[in-house]
Amino acid sequence: MGSRAVSDDKCKDDGVFDLYMVGQKAKVGPAFTNRGCYGDRFHDRAMKKKLQDTYLSLHECSERCKAEKSYYFGYQWQRECWCAKREEVNTMRRHGTSVHCRNGMGGTLIKAPSFDLFIINH
Repeated sequence: MGSRAVSDDKCKDDGVFDLYMVGQKAKVGPAFTNRGCYGDRFHDRAMKKKLQDTYLSLHECSERCKAEKSYYFGYQWQRECWCAKREEVNTMRRHGTSVHCRNGMGGTLIKAPSFDLFIINH
């Protein structure tokens, strides 16, 4: 498949053009979606894979988990990033929903640990 330039004297001096991307799917929409606030337990963690880095932004957490081939990520204690595979969704929600999350970055109460769960939009 080749391409060719088409000249049209009506448009040559107006300084505008149409730009098309062929063969690429445009990325639109958010990189991740919040699926709610869920409870956790220190002795029975809802998510298994905790990243060692703390205080990542939500976007950085999403990108790191995506690089780990995860489908979900969680944010807890306003600073911890957790990753999970698609098949772990029921395990992550086993402690039920929580009302203790704040600003999309998990809970802050020791007595009621909780995390915001996000789905990574691939």
